[in-house]
Amino acid sequence: MIIRPSTPQILRDLQVEVEREILPLMPDAVSKMRVQMLLAVLGNCAVRSAHEIAWMTEETAEIIDYAREVSDAVGAEASRLIKVRLEATHVDDSLHLDDVAATYSRAGFALSAALDAAMDAYLNDLVLRGEALLRARVTREQEIAGGSATTGR
Repeated sequence: MIIRPSTPQILRDLQVEVEREILPLMPDAVSKMRVQMLLAVLGNCAVRSAHEIAWMTEETAEIIDYAREVSDAVGAEASRLIKVRLEATHVDDSLHLDDVAATYSRAGFALSAALDAAMDAYLNDLVLRGEALLRARVTREQEIAGGSATTGR
């Protein structure tokens, strides 16, 4: 029974129900494996739904700070491209997932432009910081997935 209204809890409760009530009804190993893959996806969605807006908002702020710093450190032409990307990364106060995700996506373009400019200008400290931002993003995604990708699907 679902007793807590948060999205993560609903997903975790669904996981428990499917594992307890549906998984035992699966007639063969292949069917059981498919249901277990779906259970892993539900678990990943529970984790993501609990934190996704906060994570994207935090990363967007870090990316904007980084891009501004690179923009200040590089020549006018490279700075112009970064500023165009930053202007497109207007952050509003909306906490709706689609709005936050769109801003986060646009921030990714600003990060790319800034990292390219830092590499072109041989600004090694800024290159290392940009690469660290990318690594943090990938690491978080790997932690969410927990090594339970739906292989073959």
